[in-house]
Amino acid sequence: MPMDAKLIRQVLINLLDNAIKHTTLEDEIRVAVTEDTEKNCAVFSVRDGGEGIAASELPNIFQMFYTSRVKHSDAQPGIGLGLPICDAVVKAHGGSIEAHNR
Repeated sequence: MPMDAKLIRQVLINLLDNAIKHTTLEDEIRVAVTEDTEKNCAVFSVRDGGEGIAASELPNIFQMFYTSRVKHSDAQPGIGLGLPICDAVVKAHGGSIEAHNR
């Protein structure tokens, strides 16, 4: 599983930054790394306890400069670069990135 550690670190920073922005102090954020031996890859997972993403917005969140149209009460606004950067880095490593609601 060769990877550029600095770029993967940036992906994790971006994902954690998003999780922190969209999670209250009372909710928890879970980070996990597992190995998929069949696909010979690492699987990174960041789960937060935030409000989630509107189903209509999920297909767009990895597009450059896309920001949520729904304003969450405590969420800090972004500029729509973090997730597209994550997507580009992960794809450059031959991987994929997904977002799901609970």
